[in-house]
Amino acid sequence: MAADLLTSEVANARQRIHRTELALERTEEILAENLALCSRIRTAVEAADRLVKINPPALKDVARVELGRRFIRRDLQATRRHRSRSSTAATGR
Repeated sequence: MAADLLTSEVANARQRIHRTELALERTEEILAENLALCSRIRTAVEAADRLVKINPPALKDVARVELGRRFIRRDLQATRRHRSRSSTAATGR
């Protein structure tokens, strides 16, 4: 009886370890994706800032650049929310 209980506990522990390893792998993938996305966004914003410094636009063009930044931020937030929902659904929480 005690051996069966021990065998069951070891099997449960192995399953938890396996699920944790899978979660860690997925977390590393998401982190890599986020870092790449952050780099792309930073590059785009820096390029927009350089353009503004080279040729200061009219006030309406500045508004367009700011709207572009807001769009990028909103898009990033939506992507994060989507990933958060996807990872929550995948883990079953």
